Amino acid sequence: MRSKLILSLIVVAIGAGFIIKTTQLYKADILITKAEIALEQTKTETGLEVANKAIRLNPQEPYYYRQRARIYIVLGKKDKALADLTKAYELNPNNLATLRNNIPLYYFLSVEDIYQPTTQNNLDQKYIAIAKQYLSELKHRFPNDVGTLVDIAKYEQKLGLTTEFAQSVEQIKVIRPDLLEWHEVFITQ
Repeated sequence: MRSKLILSLIVVAIGAGFIIKTTQLYKADILITKAEIALEQTKTETGLEVANKAIRLNPQEPYYYRQRARIYIVLGKKDKALADLTKAYELNPNNLATLRNNIPLYYFLSVEDIYQPTTQNNLDQKYIAIAKQYLSELKHRFPNDVGTLVDIAKYEQKLGLTTEFAQSVEQIKVIRPDLLEWHEVFITQ
């Protein structure tokens, strides 16, 4: 009788723990959505505060770090943005969606003023080197993923990385030469 009572209490405790954790994760998802909305409304400080709360509730979700990195980029806090991009990578280094979705953020890190056209005078040399390294790593890790290669080529072109862009074009030419004839990244060359 006593063992049934103990077993029942254990089951209830496990169930309660599960419900609490699930509720925390749900709250974190709601908060990160609110952070995105705040960023869209240019309420960056509010967005940052809400993103921080989401991360405290679920520090294992790479998406939350990427969203906070977006806010840091808008705020001009590039070192913090880079730390969040690095953390997102570390949390799930084999998730191609996470890695690929970071590409535009590395581009924005590389630009001095994100509200101005990308020219050689508007590039941040410290971060362009970091972005170049990130793009190169993705190219080597996923040499046959044409979607990733096209994304990489697009941002290499925007950053004026002509040698790297040419290498990406060659990789794409081997996998899907037809893309070079119709995809917007290559038509504008």
